[in-house]
Amino acid sequence: MEQYLNAFVTFVVGFVALIVYRMQKSAELSDASNIILMDIRHAEQAISHLLERQVIDKNIKPLLVDNNWAKYKHLFASRFSQDDFEAFNRFFFACAAVSDAHKRMSEVFYAGILAKAAYIQQQLMEVENPESEDGKRRREVIISRASKEEYLFDPNEPKTIVMNNLNALSRLSATVAFHKLSRMAAKRSMWRISF
Repeated sequence: MEQYLNAFVTFVVGFVALIVYRMQKSAELSDASNIILMDIRHAEQAISHLLERQVIDKNIKPLLVDNNWAKYKHLFASRFSQDDFEAFNRFFFACAAVSDAHKRMSEVFYAGILAKAAYIQQQLMEVENPESEDGKRRREVIISRASKEEYLFDPNEPKTIVMNNLNALSRLSATVAFHKLSRMAAKRSMWRISF
């Protein structure tokens, strides 16, 4: 009799562990779906804003803060068709390319500011007799010219990458896969476990 009791207890413990595991996996899928939905909505809003403005510069709104699709896509590999999965991959790859190009634009801008500052500093150091009237006038001319000069080197390559990727993107929120993802995000376990 004791053997049957031990076997029954083992079965119940295993069954409860399986239920807890399933609930945790369901919660993980739901949370990941919500995060990816928020990323898609944010990215599409930023894309619409960029396409309306038609201005690509260092001040553009970032499409992705984090690439959560890269973190969680393994959870959806068996739930999406290959075409749907590829649509998500293309969308997030393009968003990551835009983010990378934006980062390079910012780096070039700040490198230009540093180069401009170094050049101005060098010009100021080369002024002979900086305390004389002529030296003070020459320093003021250098500083005035530098202050009025707004142009800094602005490379076209990152802008081209941004525009090419923006124009290639289609609205992911209009796809069947997006609606499937929405249903996964809405799905909640009856007894959700949180630790």
